[in-house]
Amino acid sequence: MLEEEGYLRHQLISPVLTVLGYAEILLEDLNTSITPTAGEHLCKIIEVGNRMHRQLNERIAATSGRESKLMLSLLRRCRDTFLEIADRCDRIHQESSLDESGQSNRDLQRIYAASEQFLVFVNEYLLSDGSAEIYSNSPRTQRSIRAIFEQSERVRLKQGSPVSRSPSRRKLTGRILVVDDSEVNRDIMMRRLTSAGHEVTCAVNGKEGLMFCREGGFDLVLLDLVMPELRGDEMLTVMKSDAELRDVPVIMVSASHQIEEVVTCLELGAEDYLSKPCSPVLLQVRVQGVLERKRLHDQELVMLSELRMAREKSDALLFNILPGRIAERLKMGENPLFDEAKEATVLFADLVGFSGLFKVRTAGEIVSFLDEIFSFFDDLAGERGLEKIKTIGDAYMVVGGVPDPLPDHMASVADLALAMQAGMANFSGLSKHPVQLRIGIDSGPVMAGVIGRNKFAYDVWGDPVNMASRMESLGQPGRIQVSEQVYEHLRDLYPFQRRGPIEVKGKGMVSTWWLDCE
Repeated sequence: MLEEEGYLRHQLISPVLTVLGYAEILLEDLNTSITPTAGEHLCKIIEVGNRMHRQLNERIAATSGRESKLMLSLLRRCRDTFLEIADRCDRIHQESSLDESGQSNRDLQRIYAASEQFLVFVNEYLLSDGSAEIYSNSPRTQRSIRAIFEQSERVRLKQGSPVSRSPSRRKLTGRILVVDDSEVNRDIMMRRLTSAGHEVTCAVNGKEGLMFCREGGFDLVLLDLVMPELRGDEMLTVMKSDAELRDVPVIMVSASHQIEEVVTCLELGAEDYLSKPCSPVLLQVRVQGVLERKRLHDQELVMLSELRMAREKSDALLFNILPGRIAERLKMGENPLFDEAKEATVLFADLVGFSGLFKVRTAGEIVSFLDEIFSFFDDLAGERGLEKIKTIGDAYMVVGGVPDPLPDHMASVADLALAMQAGMANFSGLSKHPVQLRIGIDSGPVMAGVIGRNKFAYDVWGDPVNMASRMESLGQPGRIQVSEQVYEHLRDLYPFQRRGPIEVKGKGMVSTWWLDCE
């Protein structure tokens, strides 16, 4: 008995379209690795493929039970055509210098796979129709089919991909729940599925089926439509409204006169349907198709989860490297990314005596010592709404007022400097070597932005950056030197000592002040 038109059309036409598509791509992309003779083979493949496509379409649309012999005759001719296609592909592969990892070779592999798919289906179809002699009576045919399978397998193994000898991937097994009120139907379904390697559980009605589903672990549900207590469409509705069950694929099983109800089930979310009585071939094909889609769906969920985790890690790293608002703007694609601030305060700090540690400490001890100090400074800066810009060796740079405006940025930076100096006493015991902190501060207009592409960084430029650096380098260990501008702004809030004029490179004589740490 012939299968329904849609099923035949899919199983027979799809391989033909695959052959035509990749043959045309190969012909369009002719290069030095494909010989002119190979081009002639491709043209012939396209010619016979188009003729076979046209004949199959016409015969499938016209086929009825009384015309099954015509269909079988056509399938025999199509079989020979696919053997010819595979033979021409083999000649192309032998005559052309194809890179085994190249695109042209992969396209040939797809044509081989389509030939195998078509021949396997036709073989199973004819066997189910009692027409095995069309294959088995011809030793030449058997040799040709084996040659196609071996060539397809050889090419795929060179590509590093698994071999499948069936278009429906019969080796793909799963845990299946069969829900049907008919004991005969359940028994037949279970035996057919078990023989294919599936693990099968049976339920006698929709209520029991839901109970089994909630226990979890099923890859597929075969669901009868008409059952007592809870109909199949009612069970399907419950499953698709349950967050834990909605992703379990369902194949509806129905009588032919229930097609309108089946359409409703498909609209509710069923993956596919089978008509009673179920053809063994069609059952395996539909089950394998759904299991394959579920496998791909599960892989997609895993990949999406991994992608989400990778994105979260990437974002965490990005937000750890850059200020939060800058990281968000960078993710939005802003380029170039920069800011200007009319007023900002810059602090430079340097560990005096740090180089002496290299004589008495290991590299690991030195890095650990720096990490503890700078992590402490990071916490102090974060508490005051200030932004650490960078560390350079044993130097530390902080800015207040960029990227986010800070009304009291001068006072916040001054308070940070005092806290940093006070906290150094807690680290003197760690170093077992005299290490002190020297700090310089200045304020004024600055520019800031992200520079670099591979290893980007947020940085600040402007005269206050240079002056704060000079204030630090020309200062004294254990003290905080500030410019006159900072002093004038904070003189009523903090105690200062006048240092007097000092010579600053590029600035001449400049008045400076000590921010008192006492």
